[in-house]
Amino acid sequence: MPLIRAGRILITSGSLNGGHANSNLFIDEYQDCLADQHELAVALSQVLPTTVLGDPLQSLFNFGRHQPVDWDFDVLPNFPAVTVTHRPRRWDPNHIPLGAWLVSIRDNLTNSRPIDLTLAPVTWVQRWDGQTFVDSCYAALGLDGTIAVLGQFRSDCVHAAGRLGGSYSVMEAIDEKIPVALARKIDTQEGVEVAQAIVKFAIDCSSGIPKHISAEKRRRLGEGKSFTTRSDDLKPAYEALLRLRSTPTVGAVHTALDLLGNLPGVTIHCREAWNEITRSVSISMTDDCTAAEALQRIRNHARATGRRSSGRVVSRPLLVKGLEYDHVIILNPAKYSAQELYVALTRGSKSVTVISDNVILPAPQIAARPG
Repeated sequence: MPLIRAGRILITSGSLNGGHANSNLFIDEYQDCLADQHELAVALSQVLPTTVLGDPLQSLFNFGRHQPVDWDFDVLPNFPAVTVTHRPRRWDPNHIPLGAWLVSIRDNLTNSRPIDLTLAPVTWVQRWDGQTFVDSCYAALGLDGTIAVLGQFRSDCVHAAGRLGGSYSVMEAIDEKIPVALARKIDTQEGVEVAQAIVKFAIDCSSGIPKHISAEKRRRLGEGKSFTTRSDDLKPAYEALLRLRSTPTVGAVHTALDLLGNLPGVTIHCREAWNEITRSVSISMTDDCTAAEALQRIRNHARATGRRSSGRVVSRPLLVKGLEYDHVIILNPAKYSAQELYVALTRGSKSVTVISDNVILPAPQIAARPG
C-alpha cells in the first residue's frame, strides 16, 4: 500500500524523532496485521515504546494475496513475547468449564494434534446423513439467546440456510460480490438479462420460488416469450417479470423482487444480500443515482456504523471472528484449519455443538500465509 510505505519511509528518515506527543504505542489484533503494516509497526517501534497484542490462533487472512505476519518469523524477533495467564472471561462465571477447556486445547491446535471431544464440555452430535445438521439447528431454536451456525464457505452457508427454511439468515461479507454484480446488471443490461438475473438472484436467496416459476417458464422469460398462470396468487409476479423484461427500470426491479419474495410459501434466507439490493433500487429511484452507486452508499454507511446482525445466523469463522453468540453449532469441523476451528469453538459463550463423523476430530493444520 503506497500510503503505508510512505509512512514507513517518513518514520525511518528520522523526521519524527522527538517530534511526537505520545509516550507509548499499543497495537491490538496483531494477528491480522499484513506484512507491509508490520514493517510500519517495526519502524514506529524505533521511535516509540511499542506493544503489540494478538493471538496467532485467530489469524484467518491466510488466503488470496494477503500476506499476514508470521508469528515466529516476523513478530517475536521484533516484539518479544510476554507470558500472560489466560483468563477466559467470556465464560466467566457461568460457563467456566467450557472456557477452561478452550484454553486447554490451544496446545493441540498449535501443534496440529487431534481434538478429543469425549469428555469436553461441548455437545457432540454424530453425523448420520444430510438431515443431522437440520435436526440440530431446528432443535437449537428452542434455546434462549443468539445462535450462530458455522460452515466454511459462503456456498456451505447458503445451502445450510436453504435447508433450514428461513429460520436462520446468511451473514454476508461486507464486500460480497454477488449484490455488486447484480446492481451493475440492473444499471447496464437489457431487459431480458435483467429479468433473468433478478429471478436467479431471488431463487438463490430463498426457498420456494422454483415451484411457482418453473424451469420452462424461466426459459421462456429468457427467450422473450410470454407465459401465463391461472393462479391469482402468481399473476402479479408473472406480470411484473414481463414488465421488467420489456422496461428494465429500477422501479420494475423493486416491484418484481417484492412480489417474488411474497409468493406463497417463499422464505428468504439470504436476507442481507436481498435487503442490500432492494434498498439499493429504492435509493436509486428516489435519489437519481445508479443501483451500484446506491449499494456503495449503503456499504459505506454499514462500515461506519456497523451492521445489525440477525440473532440466528449461518456464517463462517472469517466473518464471526470478534463476535460473540450464546450458542454455536459447527457443521463440519474436519474441514477447518486450526485457526478456523479455534475461532469457531470460541464464539459460543453458553454452548457449543459440534457435528462430525467421529468424536475425535482429525488433527487440524495451521494455515500459513500463501507462498
